[in-house]
Amino acid sequence: MCAWKSKLAGWLRLAVLVSLAIALSLLAAGCQVSGYGDVFSLSVPTATFRPSATLMPVAVTITPVWAATPSAPPQLIPAKILIVSTGLPEGKLNLRYGPGLEYDVILVLEEGWRLVDLDLSRDGWSHVRYGTQEGWVFSVYVKER
Repeated sequence: MCAWKSKLAGWLRLAVLVSLAIALSLLAAGCQVSGYGDVFSLSVPTATFRPSATLMPVAVTITPVWAATPSAPPQLIPAKILIVSTGLPEGKLNLRYGPGLEYDVILVLEEGWRLVDLDLSRDGWSHVRYGTQEGWVFSVYVKER
C-alpha cells in the first residue's frame, strides 16, 4: 500500500473513532441522534426551570472533505503489453519476487499469457504485472505484442 494511502486510512480510522466517541458521549448525556445518509438530526435536552427537559431538534449536514474538492481525472497511459513466448515444449515461465534465480517464484506463467510491462529492466530481467501480481521474468522469454 502506498504511504499516502496508509496515512489516509489511519486518519479515516481516527475520524470514525472520534465520531463514535462523540456519539456515545451525546447519547450518555441524554441526547437523541437520528438521520439518514449524510444528514443527521441531534436533539439536545435544554435546561428549564420546570422539572422536565424539552428536546430541541438540530439539523447537521456532514460533507466528506474529499467530495468537496474535485480533482482532475487521472491521465490514462497506454500500457506496453508483453506476451509469454518461451519457445520451449512446456511453455512455462516463472514470475519471481526479484530479478534473479535466487528469488522465490510467485506464480508460474504459461505460453501466450499477457503481461503488463512496468518499464523497469535489470540485467536481462523485466518487471511485469499479471493481474494483481507484480514480479520479474527473464526478458528472453517474453516478446512485445
